[in-house]
Amino acid sequence: MGNRLGLAGYFGGTAAAAVLSRIGAIGAGALDAAVVLVYLYIKLRERRAADPAD
Repeated sequence: MGNRLGLAGYFGGTAAAAVLSRIGAIGAGALDAAVVLVYLYIKLRERRAADPAD
């Protein structure tokens, strides 16, 4: 399992570096913001799903 995750991280990082080199700094900032927003959305959904008060 660790090997698979390591390879996924390696290839994912390589692909991300290739994309970022093409879109430039502004695109990289927009991509970072999108990733953070998706992460926050997922965390909010998890918290709401775990909250028995709803």
